[in-house]
Amino acid sequence: MNLIKYFERKAKGKIVGELEGLRFLAIVPVVIQHYVERWHRNIDQKELSEFQHLVVNYFLGGSSGVYLFYIISGFILTLPFASRLLDNKPQPLGNLKLYFLRRLTRLEPPYIVVMAIMAYAAFVFGKMDTGQIWAYFLTGITYSTNLIYHRFNELNPVIWSLEVEIQFYILAPFLAWVVFKIKGFQRRNIILIAAILAAISLQAITDITNGDNFLRYTILGQVQYFLVGIMMVNLYLHKKLEPAGKDKQFWNIAATAAVFAMIGYYWVYGFLKTLSFTLVLAILFAGAFRGSWFNRFMRMPWIMAIGGMCYSIYLLHLAIAQASMEFMLRMKDKIQNDYLWFGGYTLIFFVLLIIIVPVFYLLIEKPCMDHSWPSRLLAFFKTKLPWFFSPTKTATTDSNAGEARKL
Repeated sequence: MNLIKYFERKAKGKIVGELEGLRFLAIVPVVIQHYVERWHRNIDQKELSEFQHLVVNYFLGGSSGVYLFYIISGFILTLPFASRLLDNKPQPLGNLKLYFLRRLTRLEPPYIVVMAIMAYAAFVFGKMDTGQIWAYFLTGITYSTNLIYHRFNELNPVIWSLEVEIQFYILAPFLAWVVFKIKGFQRRNIILIAAILAAISLQAITDITNGDNFLRYTILGQVQYFLVGIMMVNLYLHKKLEPAGKDKQFWNIAATAAVFAMIGYYWVYGFLKTLSFTLVLAILFAGAFRGSWFNRFMRMPWIMAIGGMCYSIYLLHLAIAQASMEFMLRMKDKIQNDYLWFGGYTLIFFVLLIIIVPVFYLLIEKPCMDHSWPSRLLAFFKTKLPWFFSPTKTATTDSNAGEARKL
């Protein structure tokens, strides 16, 4: 029985393997980072050897996978607009109402469900008062926590990056129009590279990528990654991301090196570090398409399945890590051996992750990928609750039935 097929994600009838593989490479370091971080915060760090410190610090850089997600979003959201613009189709931006509605119906239901679970858990376990819970819940589901409070959402801190994503979703049609109205493949590339360099330079000059500046957690602090995604669209539509000849081996090696280099960056800051990191991510993205065996790895069914669940994983993994650690902290007096204690935490975390995420994905997220789910759900309720949706007709029918009984 092939269970993987239940987790496949399709887009307009075809599976985009490279993108699912890139999502896998983005989500795995993020999960490992938060898993390691929860353990690292609750041990005596002085007992770690120098080598152990190096290993831990390396994996604590896994949050860099978030920026790869930005490039993926820049690519996916810009691609349909760019295709229409380059083909000179009527209504080059398509149906914008449908575009925004699709984003809303695809992403918001799983997000609200998770935020509601987090809010309920915070209330039950007394992690914060009711006023705080409501404040973080409401600003969370409206993607405005950072804009209002200038800090992470305490119900689910990882959603800071989703706030940035939403800002790009709003700008994506406009950016696609501006870029792909420019005539000439090379000219677009030059302008995009200039825009990327300008963005990184302005971030360095204004210091907005400093961790203490709330603008870091807005699109102003992350725009270069989305621009890289747009540049990849330009390359893709001009057949520049296809494997070709001896270059395939170069891209295999370069992309593999980029994966390990990406994880080594921790909260990118400063001009040179941001520039080099952006280049690393661009190489990784291009290598996913242009490599040979690296491309095959990205398209492996189980890699694509995990990549396809990345949104569910992202929404849930930190809470699972925190819950696993809370349980193990209560067991610390009973488990004196540090290795056994760490092993217990590891086992609980990954078992819960493997059970909870696929169930959530299949029951909540995947149904929302069907763009027709709102109308289908409405039709279902109309069938089951006709009296609610057609009260006048039902009332008339009941009245007629009453008259018939009298006769």
